[in-house]
Amino acid sequence: MNDANRLKVGFVVPSFDKGGLERVVLELYRACSQRGIAATIFSESGIFGELAQEVNPADLVGIGNQPNRFFAEISARRISCLHYNYSTLQLPEATAAGIRTVYVIHNYYTWLDDRAFADRAKAIGAASAVVAVSEGTREYFAKRAHWESHRIEIVLNGAAFSRQCHAPHCDNSARLPGPHVFANVASFHRVKHHMLLLRAAEILSERGLKFSLLLIGGGGDENYEAEIDARLGAIGTKSGVRKLGFKSHAELQRILASEVDTVVIPSLQEGCSVSALEALALGRPVILTDTGAARDVAAKLPELVTVIRSARDIGELNAASIDKLSRTGDCRNLTDLVEAMAVKIESPVSTVSAAANFPFGMDSFATRHLATITGATTNPPCF
Repeated sequence: MNDANRLKVGFVVPSFDKGGLERVVLELYRACSQRGIAATIFSESGIFGELAQEVNPADLVGIGNQPNRFFAEISARRISCLHYNYSTLQLPEATAAGIRTVYVIHNYYTWLDDRAFADRAKAIGAASAVVAVSEGTREYFAKRAHWESHRIEIVLNGAAFSRQCHAPHCDNSARLPGPHVFANVASFHRVKHHMLLLRAAEILSERGLKFSLLLIGGGGDENYEAEIDARLGAIGTKSGVRKLGFKSHAELQRILASEVDTVVIPSLQEGCSVSALEALALGRPVILTDTGAARDVAAKLPELVTVIRSARDIGELNAASIDKLSRTGDCRNLTDLVEAMAVKIESPVSTVSAAANFPFGMDSFATRHLATITGATTNPPCF
C-alpha cells in the first residue's frame, strides 16, 4: 500500500504510565502494528512511564505545554483518525479539520461536577463516534448528558492473554496446599476502595480463617496510598495482607497464574475491569462489585461473583461521596464481601471450568475498535 494512503491512527491519553487505561491503549497500539496500521500515542501531559518502554520511541509524542505541537505532529504523520481515551485534547478542532475522531468512555465521570461534566460532554459530542466500555457507563453518560443511548456503541474491554498462560515462565499447575491467597490488582485511586477490602480481611482474620491478601499495583493518589499504608500499619501483620507494589505485565501474569487463588476488586465503580478480565482469562475466580460490565461478564463466566456496590446507585457518587466512602470499610456491602471471600476460603475450587474460547479476548476487542477506527478516510486532512 502506498504510504500516503496507509491508515494512520493517533491514540490520545492524559498520560502514559502504568494503569489499566494504558494497558488497553498499549494493546490497541499493538493490534494496529500487527495489521500494518501506523500508530502514534499522544500524551496530553507529556508524561511517559512504565508501559511507554514497550512502545517504539518514535511512536510516542508528548504535548505538555506545547499545544501547537499536537496538530503539527498530526499533519507531519498524516494521521487520519484520533482515538481519544479520557483526554479531549482539541477534539472538536480535530473533527472540524476533517479527522475522524473516536472517543471512548472508560468510566463513570462521577468525580466531575455538573459544569465540568457539561464541558466534557460538549467536547465528546463533537466526536465522529463514541464508544463505552459497558452498558452501565453508557447509560450513566447518556442520562447525565441528556443523550439518546443509541449514540454510544458498547465495546467491552478484552484480556491481553488467553485463559491458558503462554508465557514460558508461567506455571498454571495447581499450587501447593496452603492458606487461600487473594489478590487485589489496582492502582491507588479512591474509587478502588481498598479500605473496604482491608476491613473485610480484618473480619476474616478475627474469625480465625487462614488466608493471605496481596495488594498489587502502584501509582495514583499519593495521599490515598499513604492512608492505606497507615491502615495496614494499624491492623498489623495478623491480617495476612502484603503490599507488593507495581508489577510488570509478565510478572503479574506469573503471580496470578501460580500464586493466587482468587482476585478481589471491591471498587466503588469500574467501567470494565481489565484486571478482572485478565484474572478470568488465566482461570482465576474473581469477586467484583456489581458495577460497569460486571453483570455482562458474569453472564458468560460464572467464575465471576458479584457483590452489591457500596453506593446504592452510581448516580449518588460525586467527588465528596467518593472521598468519604474511600476512607472507611464499614459500608453496606461489607457483609456481602466478607461472606463471598469466606466461601472461597472454606470451599476452595481446585480447578476452574475453561471455555473453549475466552469470550472477552483481546483479538475480538481490538477488531471491534479497529472497525470503528477504519471508518476514517485514508486521505489525511489538509491544514
